[in-house]
Amino acid sequence: MQAKKHTIRRLWPNYLQNVFFVVTAALLTVGLFYNIAAVSQLTPFYAKVTSSDNDSVVYFFKQAKSLSDFYSLLPQIRQTFKLYENQVFAEERRRQDHIKKLEQLLQQNPNSRDILYSLSVLYKREGLRSKAAEYLQKAREIDPQAGKQQVESSK
Repeated sequence: MQAKKHTIRRLWPNYLQNVFFVVTAALLTVGLFYNIAAVSQLTPFYAKVTSSDNDSVVYFFKQAKSLSDFYSLLPQIRQTFKLYENQVFAEERRRQDHIKKLEQLLQQNPNSRDILYSLSVLYKREGLRSKAAEYLQKAREIDPQAGKQQVESSK
């Protein structure tokens, strides 16, 4: 009986080592297959980005703008992809230029329903919902139907 207990004590550490080895090997195998699958999905996109497919590059950066680290990495991104920066931000820049022009026109004609409504739409697209609501309210004070025709025609 004494020899049997001694044998079990000697074999137990080997058993734990073997279980640890098998579990580690299984996890590494799963990780390897996961990485292979991820790379195979990225390869076509990477090929498009590196082949100077402008639409793909611009689309990529427009999507990347929503990531929290995008603006902290922007200096590196600018250096790498300086050619595409204007296209990535073109829509926002056009919208901001349009807002400036409409604000100037509004100073000249503060009761313009169309200017007020257009500013409402542009501020909404900028994500400034409270400012958009403010301009929509002003447009509807002038014309209660302001913006309703556009909503009905889009249905």
